[in-house]
Parts: sequence; C-alpha cells; structure tokens
Amino acid sequence: MLILNVAGFYLGLMYATWLLFVAIMGFRAAKLSGKLSKPVFVLALPALAVGVLLDFLLQMVSTPIWLDPPRELLLTLRLDRYLSITNPTGLNAYRQRVAKWVCSNMLDVFESGGHCHKDG
Repeated sequence: MLILNVAGFYLGLMYATWLLFVAIMGFRAAKLSGKLSKPVFVLALPALAVGVLLDFLLQMVSTPIWLDPPRELLLTLRLDRYLSITNPTGLNAYRQRVAKWVCSNMLDVFESGGHCHKDG
C-alpha cells in the first residue's frame, strides 16, 4: 500500500508541475507578444512561484527514477545536463533517452523555440 501511495504522490506532483509549466508558458507567450496586462501578470506570479517550488520538489523526489542524486535545484536543469552528455553509455544513455522523451513530448511543444535546448 505504501508503494501505491508513493507512486500516486509522485504522479500527482509530476502532473501538477507539468500543468503549471503549461500555464506559465502561456503567460510567457502573452508577455512576449505584448498582450499580457499588468493585472494578469500580477495574478500569474503565484503560479510561477508555485511552479518553481513544485519543480524543485519533483527534482528532489526524482532520484529513484533517474538513478542519480540531484546536482541541480530544478528538474529542468537536470534534463539539460542529461541532454548535454556526448556519447552517453550505460545509465547515462537511459537518462538521456528519458530526458529527450520528456522534453520533446511534454515541454518543448509548449514553449516557443523549445524548452530543452540541448541536443545531447
């Protein structure tokens, strides 16, 4: 039962973090296009703060998934590190494959120019 609770917590945290990322990228696109009003910008700030906090928490609890202790504060920075590994082998090849999938399927599609900028 504990395993199911932990898995449920992790999946919920991952989903909430991703939803906030999508919302924040919408705010960012509106700001870059000059269409984000000051009141909406102020309303968006708590979403940004909570999003960064959840990204940090997700990073800290993701060690079992990546089989690698965290070196960065945010999961997005960890993904960048994995993508920057040249000629990955062993566990690094696994990490890079997962990072590429997460970036291309969950993050890049919601940020103009892509969120994960390294090719790996």
